[in-house]
Amino acid sequence: MNDGLGFALIGCGDIGGLNARSIAEAEGARLVRLVDTNLDSARVLAERFDVAVSTPGRGATSPMEDALNDANVDAVFIATPHDLHASMVALAARAGKHVIVEKPIATNIRDAEAAIATCDECGVSLSVCHPRRYEEKIVRARALVEDGLVGRVLVTVSKFLKNKAPDYWSKAPWRSDRARSGGGVVIMNLVHHFDALQVITGQRLVEAVGLTNPLVDPAGVEEAAAVAARFDGGAVAALAACTTVPGKKVFEDEIYGEKGRLVVEKRSVRLQTNDSYVSGRPGQWTVFEFKEDSTSKRGFIESFVESVLASKPPPVPGSYGLDLLRIVSQVYDHSGTNPIALGEREP
Repeated sequence: MNDGLGFALIGCGDIGGLNARSIAEAEGARLVRLVDTNLDSARVLAERFDVAVSTPGRGATSPMEDALNDANVDAVFIATPHDLHASMVALAARAGKHVIVEKPIATNIRDAEAAIATCDECGVSLSVCHPRRYEEKIVRARALVEDGLVGRVLVTVSKFLKNKAPDYWSKAPWRSDRARSGGGVVIMNLVHHFDALQVITGQRLVEAVGLTNPLVDPAGVEEAAAVAARFDGGAVAALAACTTVPGKKVFEDEIYGEKGRLVVEKRSVRLQTNDSYVSGRPGQWTVFEFKEDSTSKRGFIESFVESVLASKPPPVPGSYGLDLLRIVSQVYDHSGTNPIALGEREP
C-alpha cells in the first residue's frame, strides 16, 4: 500500500467511466485493474486510464478471480447488476480485499446481512456507495439545518421525475427484471433521496409505506411510486417518483421546519428562515448556487481509503446500506408489488 490503496473496478459499463475516474483522482487510491465480462467495455477504460484488464487464465477461472489474485489489489469497487452484489462482496472479502459496492448492497435483506457478516468475519472493510453526503449542496444544506435556521424539522417533500430513455432498459435488460434488479424507481432512484434526507436532517428513517405501479409489464419493475415515511426524530416525509415523465428532470428535496424551509435542487440550495441571516433579512429567500456535482464520489472514495488506512470503520458502512434497503423493503412489502421475498424486516 506504499503508493496508495490499489483498486480493481468490477463492472465497466454505464457509470464505469465515472467510477474509474473517481478512483484514479482520489487521494490515496490508485486504479490497478478493470474487470468486466464484456472485455470491450473494460478495454475502452483500460486505454483511457492505462491499467490492466483482467481475463481468465494464469490459474483464474474468471476475470474477477484474476483480479483478486493480484497482490497489488487491496480493494474492489463493485458496480455490476444488483443481483451480483452480495455474492461478489463475499468473494472479495474471502480473498482479503476491502470492498466498496454500489447501491443497493443486495436485492434482499438476507443476502445483505450475509455479505456484511462475511466481511466482518474476514476482517475487511465494507462500504456501500451512497456518496451524496460529499456533494457541496448537501454539505451546505446540512450546515444550515445544524445552524438551526430551519428549526425543528416537521416534514420533508421529495420529487424524482424523469423520462428514462428506452435504451436505458434495452441496453441493460436486467434493470427491468425484478429478480435481478430488486425493483425499479424506488431501489434505483428514491433511495438517493432517503440517503440525502437522513444526511441533511441528521435523523434516521425508521418506517415507510408506499404505493407503486409497474413499468408496462406487471411482473417487471415499478415506474412510479408514492412513499410516506417517518424519521426517528418525529418528522415525516413524502416522496413521489416516476421514470416516464416527459420534460425537464425534477430532482429535489424540501425541508420544512418551525423556523423556515430549505429547498435542495440539482444545482442550488434555497433557504427561507424567520431568523436573521447574514445573506438577507428574515423571511427572504437566500440562494446558494453550485456547479453540477462531479467530485462527490471521489470524496467518498477518499474517506473510505482514509478509514481503511487508519483501521477505522468507513463513514458509510455496510450497515448503513442495509438500513436503507430495509426502508426500500418496507415500501415494496406495503405496495404488494414485490413477487420476490426481500426477507424479514425488523419491527
